[in-house]
Amino acid sequence: MTLSGLVLLILLSSSLLEFWIDALNFSKMRGPLPDAVKSEFQEFITDQKYSRSLAYQQRKTRNGLIQHAVMSAFLLSFFFLGGFGVSERWVRTLSWSRSLSSEFLGLFWIALLSGARGLLQLPFSIYDTFVVEAEFGFNRTTPRTYLADLVKGTLVAAILGGIMLYAVLGFFERAGANAFWMAWLSLSAFQLLLAFLAPSLLLPLFNEFKPLPEGELRTAIELYAEREKFLLDGIFKMDGSKRSSKANAFFTGFGRSKRLVLFDTLIEQQSVPELVSVVAHEMGHFQLGHIPKMLGVSIVTSGMSFWLLSFLVNSPELTSAFGFDRLSVAAGLVCASLILSPAMRGLSLFASLLSRKHEFEADAYSARTYGQPESLISALKRLSTESF
Repeated sequence: MTLSGLVLLILLSSSLLEFWIDALNFSKMRGPLPDAVKSEFQEFITDQKYSRSLAYQQRKTRNGLIQHAVMSAFLLSFFFLGGFGVSERWVRTLSWSRSLSSEFLGLFWIALLSGARGLLQLPFSIYDTFVVEAEFGFNRTTPRTYLADLVKGTLVAAILGGIMLYAVLGFFERAGANAFWMAWLSLSAFQLLLAFLAPSLLLPLFNEFKPLPEGELRTAIELYAEREKFLLDGIFKMDGSKRSSKANAFFTGFGRSKRLVLFDTLIEQQSVPELVSVVAHEMGHFQLGHIPKMLGVSIVTSGMSFWLLSFLVNSPELTSAFGFDRLSVAAGLVCASLILSPAMRGLSLFASLLSRKHEFEADAYSARTYGQPESLISALKRLSTESF
């Protein structure tokens, strides 16, 4: 088998595996409400609501299957027809491109590929938001808000992603054998910096954050946090209802700058004891060291990714198999990323298993420290049944 044939086989197998997983999930979304579930959730769910939740999940999964099929067909056709090489050569023919460094040229070409991918995904996103989510009563996003989110999200991704990608291209272009660890450490430092800056600089671009007013809920949260010696930099209410009726809560920041954020929809749906039990769950992630553990897993996974990339990024055989007429770092990164995506998916399974373990541990922490396990149980039941 030629290298081109092997690459095509890897891409096709990866796409089929993803499609099979989604199809398998879809096949399980049927049947009546199990008696055990009906008994346990009798205060929160009915047969009618359960049937509606199955219909919702089926629509979401079906939309995902169609999207995956379209995206896979586009990728395989683009590869088979030599689109990667053709698009890269076209960029090089532009008159102004001759004045660009190799890093900027590669950055511009990858941005074009990303833009094309985003345009292909856009109809599915619009359908999911304004048809599926709206039909089942979840969507509250207006076309104006959706467009604003799209523009702001694209600009933020372009600026931050452009900075990181330019640095990675520069390292692999000029640092030789040291490229992979220099790129890895630099990207990890950049991600840590964003984790500190996001609460004050990025999140307010999309949502409004107001201090939680004085009252029973704020007092209960502050008393619990004080009892657990948990430093809080503020408690905020976010306008989640601006986009969806679904509810959530999360922390941002590290150390002394931790901020608690509650969706306004969550506050509307739950009682004070239920809300404090949810907050206790989120605090548990910090108190049990889950945040640094997951951060460590992310950094190690990133390092392994760059290490694997370093073996393929300067492979003329690989870039030739994708239809390139010359070796370039940008071409090598794109080719290597596509080839290694199944391996990266495998690595993500470990992170998913660890995350699931952490969720159970945070539940136990909430029940133990807040002392109201029944409130946590009802809160989680309400969250699960109000969001499907």
